[in-house]
Amino acid sequence: MGSQEAIHTFTYKGKWLSINQAYTLHWSKAKKLKDGLKLSFKTMLNNQKIDPLETFTLYLRYNSRLDADNTVTGLKCFVDTLTRSGVIDNDTKGIYQGFTVMPDTTLPNNTYVITIKGKKK
Repeated sequence: MGSQEAIHTFTYKGKWLSINQAYTLHWSKAKKLKDGLKLSFKTMLNNQKIDPLETFTLYLRYNSRLDADNTVTGLKCFVDTLTRSGVIDNDTKGIYQGFTVMPDTTLPNNTYVITIKGKKK
């Protein structure tokens, strides 16, 4: 139990919530953006069968105007969606083992490719 590796890749195209927006927008506007992202992520997750994961790591490749560190809020929304959808029990460090963010100018503008690598339960 817990030894089989799972790899899933999702492509999101569109507006991403930056950490700068999360800090500077009125909370109601930031919440609207977060809720929209989470709904998109939920739809993406529902379109793929993902078995529950014991542990996982995220890898994000993206092409947008954002700096790498500015993508973290969108990743947090994705992890929250994984939790709410039952893919993971929670996002503590024993389960969520980290993330890597890499700009990739070969992708179309405003494209975010999220890869989940983890161990199935």
